[in-house]
Amino acid sequence: MLISPILPIDIKGNIDIELLKLAEEVCIKSSSLLSGYNPQIVLSIKKLLRITNSYYSNRIEAQSTHPIEIEKAMKKQFSKDTKEEQLQKLSLAHIKTQEYVEHYCSSKKTVISREFIKSIHKEFYSADGMEKFLEIKNDTQTIMMERGEFRKNSVEVANHVAPSFDKIDSIFNYFEKEYQKIYINNTKAMKLLCALSSHHRLVYIHPFLDGNGRVSRLHLDAMLFAMGLDGYGLWNISRGLARDVKNYQQHLSLADMIKQGATDGGGELSLRGLQ
Repeated sequence: MLISPILPIDIKGNIDIELLKLAEEVCIKSSSLLSGYNPQIVLSIKKLLRITNSYYSNRIEAQSTHPIEIEKAMKKQFSKDTKEEQLQKLSLAHIKTQEYVEHYCSSKKTVISREFIKSIHKEFYSADGMEKFLEIKNDTQTIMMERGEFRKNSVEVANHVAPSFDKIDSIFNYFEKEYQKIYINNTKAMKLLCALSSHHRLVYIHPFLDGNGRVSRLHLDAMLFAMGLDGYGLWNISRGLARDVKNYQQHLSLADMIKQGATDGGGELSLRGLQ
C-alpha cells in the first residue's frame, strides 16, 4: 500500500524501542503539567491558548497575524488592511475549528475516520470570511475548492507528488483499518506513535486541494485529545513544530522517501524516513 509502513516497525515486526521510550517520556511529562490544578482552571487556560495555537499553526503556513490582532478579531475589530483582515479571519477559523475538534473528541466517536477528517476541512472553510481561500490558483486556471471534499485533481507540492486523486478513497480504507487497529486498546505510548505516524501519512496523501497542513495538525490534535493524553491543550503540537518550521518540513519530506533497499521496512515508503 502507498502509505506503508504506517508505524516505525521493521520488517520483523519490531517497534523502534528508542522511539517508544521517547513516547513514554512525552506522556509522563505531559501529565505532569497538570500538577494538581483545579480542572476548571486548566480548561480556562486551554481555552485562552487556542489563540496561541491558531497563531502558530498559521505561522507554519507563513500566514500568521499577531495574537493581539487575533484578540481584536474575536471582538469584531477587523483591520482596515484587506490582507491583515483575511489573516485575522483565518485565525478565527482555526480557533472555531479547534473548538469543534475538542467537542467531537468529548463525544468518544472515532477520530480515525475520513468523514471526521472531511468535517474538519468543512468546518474550517465554512467559517466567516473563508470564501476567498476557496479559490485555488495556478499558472493557467482558478479552481474552486469544495469544502470537506477530497480533491479531484492531481497535485504536486515542491518535490512531493501526492497520490493520484482516484486512489484516495482506497488509501483511506487502509488508513482507517490499520490505524484504528493500533490506536484502539493500546498503551498511551503506542497511541502517541500511532498519532504522529498517521499525521505524516495524512500530509503525504494530501487529500484536499488546500488546507492539508492545518487539517492534518487539527486531526493530530484530535488524536492526542482522544487518547486521553493528560495535559494536552496546555501544550500543543503546532506550538512545538512552529519553533523550527524548516526542520519540521524537512522531516516531512524525508518521510516521503520511497523504500531505500531491502532492509528499509516492508512497505513502499522509507522506514528510516518515518522514524
